[in-house]
Amino acid sequence: MNKSIKTGILFLLLLHTSYVSPIIAQDNYQLRKLKFTGNESFSSGTLLDQVSLYGTSKFSKLILRRKPFLYSRDILESDLKNLKRFYQREGFLNAKVTIGAVEVNDEKEMVSLIIDISEGKPILVSAVDYSLSMFSESVYDELAAFIDRVLESLNLERGVRFSDKAVSLDQEILTDLLMNSGYPYARVNPLLEVDTIANQVSLNWSIESGPRCIFGGATITGSGYVSSSLVSRQLAFREGEVYDQRLLNKSQEQVYGLGVFQIVTVKSQLSKDEEESVPVIIQLKEAPRFGTRFGIGYGREDKFRVFSEFRYFDFLGGARRLNLFLKHSGLEPYNIDLKLTQPALITPRTTLVANPYILRQEEPGYTVNRVGGSSTIMHQIIRNLSVSATYSFEQTRLDTNSIATDEGFGILIPEVYKKSSIILGSSWDNSNPMFSPTKGMFSTLVFKLSGLGFSSDYHYSKLLFEGRKYLSLWRTVLALKGKVGGIGSRDEHGIIPVEDRLYSGGSNSVRGWLRSMLGPLDEDNVPRGGNSLFEGSLELRYPIIGLLSGVAFMDFGNVWLDSYTYKIEDLHYSAGLGLRFNTPIGPIRFDTASPVWDKEKRVQFHISVGQAF
Repeated sequence: MNKSIKTGILFLLLLHTSYVSPIIAQDNYQLRKLKFTGNESFSSGTLLDQVSLYGTSKFSKLILRRKPFLYSRDILESDLKNLKRFYQREGFLNAKVTIGAVEVNDEKEMVSLIIDISEGKPILVSAVDYSLSMFSESVYDELAAFIDRVLESLNLERGVRFSDKAVSLDQEILTDLLMNSGYPYARVNPLLEVDTIANQVSLNWSIESGPRCIFGGATITGSGYVSSSLVSRQLAFREGEVYDQRLLNKSQEQVYGLGVFQIVTVKSQLSKDEEESVPVIIQLKEAPRFGTRFGIGYGREDKFRVFSEFRYFDFLGGARRLNLFLKHSGLEPYNIDLKLTQPALITPRTTLVANPYILRQEEPGYTVNRVGGSSTIMHQIIRNLSVSATYSFEQTRLDTNSIATDEGFGILIPEVYKKSSIILGSSWDNSNPMFSPTKGMFSTLVFKLSGLGFSSDYHYSKLLFEGRKYLSLWRTVLALKGKVGGIGSRDEHGIIPVEDRLYSGGSNSVRGWLRSMLGPLDEDNVPRGGNSLFEGSLELRYPIIGLLSGVAFMDFGNVWLDSYTYKIEDLHYSAGLGLRFNTPIGPIRFDTASPVWDKEKRVQFHISVGQAF
């Protein structure tokens, strides 16, 4: 925070103080309830974030395993002062924070508190202006007109409530806009004039532009097996272009997107003399050219599993990546997957992937052997949005004894068939952190069209959408998921390959049912799959102690035989509880769930790695 902001804030804080009376209650009593009154401008949740005190309900102690807060007069006095400072920072100069009521239960050694807030009138912004000092007066009018437009979109404008946070945000916005417009040496400082009688403050932005700059030469360090020329092509700026801070960030993303670097740093070299040509240095740390990865584990659905992966970076040059993945599990007795990835194809954000594979699947509803390959072009439109187009061809051998007895309704199902398909997809992902998101959103939309030449035996289309949302609620995370899909056949008999049908139930689906067991079944309880799916989940994730956390969840869903047919009255529901033990590779998960409002009452247990979604 710069000196002028600190001076303005300190002036506001020193203008008014209030007397805080400590309450008389026994230290180390449990704080049963903490309530706020008079807080019209801020929620109780916002105020709780400013204090150390918190109440502990029976639900918090029994379900969330939260330790009760032990009352302390010293902590209370400190929190009351913190609340007052918070209000003053938010523009309520005359706010008063006092104890409203106290209830003490000596028998149970508990205390309940009410904190009374008298907000008073807030400080309002009476005027916003700026003074501009230019390195070169020839572009004064152009830059002044730009700043005039920017001021209209800032947080602080005439008539709004003043706050320290808004000043800092607006200072950052103004500085970034100037740096993104060729002025990397720009300095922006707020000057405040406070009228305590009228409860107003006028704000003047003191702006020193510095020289208008261009990009100088780029120096690349740390490249070994990856050529410097390839790194240069990933840069979003060129020497001689007008300086723009955003292009440095974009360059860092694009160089890192080659997939062969552990660390990428792109920094401008600003000089004390404020020279107009700004050189850039790119510092790299390459990942090891050869590497292996090995894993072993157990899950309720895939039983014992083991996998290994071998990688070769810069295969035949051009930052190409060659990955060989081998896996064995109960669901996939063998999976041999080879990927050749070519980054920076045509554009820095376009990637080509060639992927031959051999795979055997033993699912509850079918057993198949698949041999094929695919070619995918992926393009990152913006940081969180990507699109892809894939051509896939495979030959499948079906074990007809593994499918439902009424399969095909008397129509002969071939044991060997071919599929030629185009798959279009898009995904949005700003959720984070990676393994256990606490905020953000993920969504994916996939459209598959099968039966395009090469003697393809089945002709159908498949559309699948999934969306997830993560919300942080105090110390808990609310996670939501929705999934809907449909398949339409273009063949006379309407048969869809069993491995491409829609299934529901399992550890990542509706957890009150075993894998694929929710939906149409034959008389031997073999899943038939279907052509329409609708699922949803709600999870409340909460910490317990250390690396251990808990989950309460409800899932719902179903699968229908008819294409694009969804009947809400046919939905099935399940609820349950789970435990998560956090590890560097994601949480180890244990869930127990049971159907609700359903004839089926059997409890299901699921063990796996990673969140359910």
